[in-house]
Amino acid sequence: MIEHYQNAAGKKMNDGIAMSDRWQRQYAPKNDINTDWYNATVKEITEEEWMDTIQELAKDKAAGPSKSLSAIVSSQMYMDDVTWLTGSKYTLEKILDITDEFNKMNNIQINYEKFAMTTNEEIQTIDGEIDINFGSEIRKIKPIKAGESVRILGVWVNLDLNTKFVLNQCKNIIRNYNRIIHKKRVTDLQMKYIYNHVIIPRIEYKSQLTIWNHNQIEQLNKLCRSMFKQKTSLVATIPNSVIHSSLGYGVKDIGTIQLQRQVTRLYNQFNTQGVLGIITRIRNKQLQSEMILTKSPTTEWNIKSCDLKVKYNILAATLAIMYDHNLTFRSSGQDENIIRGGSLRITDFFTHNELFKNRMNQQLMKHGIYFISQLISSGGDRLLNYRDLRITLGINTKGRKPSWFKSIEQKCLLEKDSSRRLKSEFHMERNYKCISKDLVPEVKKRNWLAFYHEKNAVAYLGRVIETGVEGTIVEHWIHDIGVDNISPSVQLPIIKKCSGCDLKEIHTKSKRKSVKQRCLLTINDTDRSVKINAKSIDDRYILDMLVFECLAQAENNSITKLVDSITDRTPSNLLTFIHPPSVRNKLLKIKDSLEFVKDIEAYTDGSFKKYSLTSVEMGSAFLISSPKKFEFNVNITDNPSAFKAELIAIILVLLVCPKDANITIYVDAQAIINIFNQLKKESLQQISRGKRQYNAWWILSFKIIKFFNLTVLLVKVKAHDNSEYNNVVDKLAKEALNKDPVFIDPRLLMYKENVCWNHNPIEKEVTIMIKHIRETQWIEEFFNLHRNDCWNNSEMFTEIDWSSTFRVLKGNTELTNFSEHELNSFKVKIQIEELPTLDNLVKRKPHVYSSKWKYPMCLKDKETYTHLWKCEYLGQYRNVKLADLEHQKGINAKMKKSANKSKLVANKLDKILILFKK
Repeated sequence: MIEHYQNAAGKKMNDGIAMSDRWQRQYAPKNDINTDWYNATVKEITEEEWMDTIQELAKDKAAGPSKSLSAIVSSQMYMDDVTWLTGSKYTLEKILDITDEFNKMNNIQINYEKFAMTTNEEIQTIDGEIDINFGSEIRKIKPIKAGESVRILGVWVNLDLNTKFVLNQCKNIIRNYNRIIHKKRVTDLQMKYIYNHVIIPRIEYKSQLTIWNHNQIEQLNKLCRSMFKQKTSLVATIPNSVIHSSLGYGVKDIGTIQLQRQVTRLYNQFNTQGVLGIITRIRNKQLQSEMILTKSPTTEWNIKSCDLKVKYNILAATLAIMYDHNLTFRSSGQDENIIRGGSLRITDFFTHNELFKNRMNQQLMKHGIYFISQLISSGGDRLLNYRDLRITLGINTKGRKPSWFKSIEQKCLLEKDSSRRLKSEFHMERNYKCISKDLVPEVKKRNWLAFYHEKNAVAYLGRVIETGVEGTIVEHWIHDIGVDNISPSVQLPIIKKCSGCDLKEIHTKSKRKSVKQRCLLTINDTDRSVKINAKSIDDRYILDMLVFECLAQAENNSITKLVDSITDRTPSNLLTFIHPPSVRNKLLKIKDSLEFVKDIEAYTDGSFKKYSLTSVEMGSAFLISSPKKFEFNVNITDNPSAFKAELIAIILVLLVCPKDANITIYVDAQAIINIFNQLKKESLQQISRGKRQYNAWWILSFKIIKFFNLTVLLVKVKAHDNSEYNNVVDKLAKEALNKDPVFIDPRLLMYKENVCWNHNPIEKEVTIMIKHIRETQWIEEFFNLHRNDCWNNSEMFTEIDWSSTFRVLKGNTELTNFSEHELNSFKVKIQIEELPTLDNLVKRKPHVYSSKWKYPMCLKDKETYTHLWKCEYLGQYRNVKLADLEHQKGINAKMKKSANKSKLVANKLDKILILFKK
């Protein structure tokens, strides 16, 4: 054994150390095995035992989970850094004793100074330290309180699960940065670079497992913005959108960074294989159960972060911040984990806050209740009593009625105290059940039954008097209604003998009055009857469920409604995912014509056209030139781009190819060919882990190639050259822009989880797409400011050249000096109308400046932002400066002509002129 540990651990062993008896007993082999252990396990079950098992199953409830998902994380038994969680000091010392023995055996040195222990119990000591038995030694250690944080493998944790410690750490990082640059002479670009590339990564590392709310994010951003505004000589009222958007300085927003990292992390976890992917799916199903959802939380999440009641769950917090920014997950349907078999979902009638109030969700999850239909009678119009759930759901109903059931009664019943009748929106069809004759319990004498009378078309209650070949004699019993002004559905299910009614078929010759009054009849078919239980109360009996439920079950079993099971099958032809049918039929016609072809040559092309700032379209086309000629083009509007148009054209060709075909595709996009040749060397699993743009479409293309066993070769052809077929397919792609758009079902992509914005799949890299979304939101926030109302009308908006405006505002990002620093600050002040004009100064300090003062240059009008551009005096000054600029431009032109022998001089003059213009 010592040699085994020496080889496994790779460390030098002490020969003098003997193995203890405990370790020898632990690893001693077991030579004899009792065969009776296995014989009892594999013993075949009898038919009687099987029938008893079926009868014990609860109605409308599965006997157990239909599928179990688990993961085993394999690791070493002991590592250099170990965390032990125990319930008592005694258990901890036992673990430490084994650890000390193992360390001595493997000659492992322990640094006792790095030990840390945290507990949520109050320990009363004089100096705050306690004694811990660590093997043969006693060590003193000072426990860390539950509210304090301790560092474990780079992560700060505490037993109270409080995130304030990490938040304060991040605040201190920004405060230290502010303190350092407070008296430093730095430019705006230098501050931006330090913050974006030094401070933000540190904060991002600290908060890997922490998701902050809006207020906490604002606390961090405010620390950065206040110092940035101060160093750039901007007033505190500058809109935050100017600081964070490309319209201004482009300083990173911590909320955007958090969103990018958490969404990317969750996306990678869902789409990965192995232990991490299994654990993520397990946590997803646990969250689904906790929130009483009938589908995966990633499929139907609709809760904002401010309304989220699920605590200490990073998956729920990530989905909540995604929902805040209109981001969702969409799957191919394989991982939706749909819970079927019911109607009227609990979540459709109870809000998230209502479900988590008084832990209602915990009780529903415990009993497996996801649908209100589980609590409705077989008739579909009444709510069952809480006591009846013992039979229908198999739960323990002893004690008083719980609060969760009272909440459902309050929500569903018309009159809670006087009737069990449901509101109209909760009515449902009868719960018909198909009962096999082999599973119907044998009817014996003195059994209680609920049976259906064919002649009267009504269900009744009765007790078996005698069974025979000619039929079963049953005595009719009726509901004993104690109070007339209260609905029978609310009253106790107490029954009494019927003294005689139209059901009576058997008349006895006995002279006793009690016998003559018995209501007896014969029923021939007991297979559709419902066996019920009752207890004696004097001369009456009380049923174990409500009377109306017994009668409804008997009626339903007699009027059986068969429902064919519908199976969801994946279409064998991938073209069934192409819509509308007119486009699909064209592709099917081409595919049928190429059914027996082995060698194919095709040309593909894509067209992309931008009509305006908001109208963009793309077209894809292919032309099969050999062995037969086919043309096809289509318009695509979903996430248009030139690259995607080329890629979809290739995929459409692959979809119409027969199996085992050799296809040569001529493409005029070299980027497509380069990526294709690179991915040919990788497996599908490696391709799925890629982060390239349109990765889902690349996965689809190689799945088609593998599924149809195609041999594909892409050949570069020069665009707009003398190639006849390439020019034809180019024309087809442009003509496709005017055609009706095609819709490709996302299930065709067959990806597990894909991030969507506004319910449209994000086909680019998620991090970059989120950056663009947040950038657009910042710009939208800026334009919606009250000060920018004049720009928001359609006429003014179209007259402005926004591309040139953004280019001028952005300036030279490669040059950093204090002249550019001041120029950028001046441009921002002009952009947001925050120049220190008299009009603005009066608003800030009315006790210093007077509203009656005029513009000092002309002394005619008030000094407002608009007057600076319309003042006649300043207009003359601008004309003089423009004349000087034109004169300088003429001089530079003459100097260029005389400097033909030196191009370097001319280039320098161009740079000087550009700087002078700026």
